[in-house]
Amino acid sequence: MENNIKERQVSVNVIATYENQEQEWFDTSIVIKPINKTIEQQLSVEKKVLKQVIACLENDKSELVKLSLAYTLDGMKSDKDLIENGFGFITRTNSKYYFQPDQRGEFVQMLCEELNIADKTLSYKDWAEKNNVKSVSERGSENLGQTIQ
Repeated sequence: MENNIKERQVSVNVIATYENQEQEWFDTSIVIKPINKTIEQQLSVEKKVLKQVIACLENDKSELVKLSLAYTLDGMKSDKDLIENGFGFITRTNSKYYFQPDQRGEFVQMLCEELNIADKTLSYKDWAEKNNVKSVSERGSENLGQTIQ
């Protein structure tokens, strides 16, 4: 498959969530050279974008919990448009990246190791226990018990 797609300047809205710090919200502009391949083959482009975004973060990256990205791509309104124009990687995770050890996939794990980030981030399970957060099923059974009484 030939790659004749031109690089584009893309606006990215970033929300970074941390373990014990305030969220960071900002807009940045990134030059992306998309590749016209399958979404899985576009991981190199996705990785380059994430590295650029992570480099912009001001807070302690060792406590990074989640990155949420929103792209502004003129003329592309649907997932089909994104995929056909080499930006299908945006649809892979819906541009949400979880850094808690029990929530992250292989791709985010590789980023964590490569960039030495999120090494102090608690697993979701440990965070929930520490903050006395109950699972949906636990809350549901409590509510059910209150309703029945």
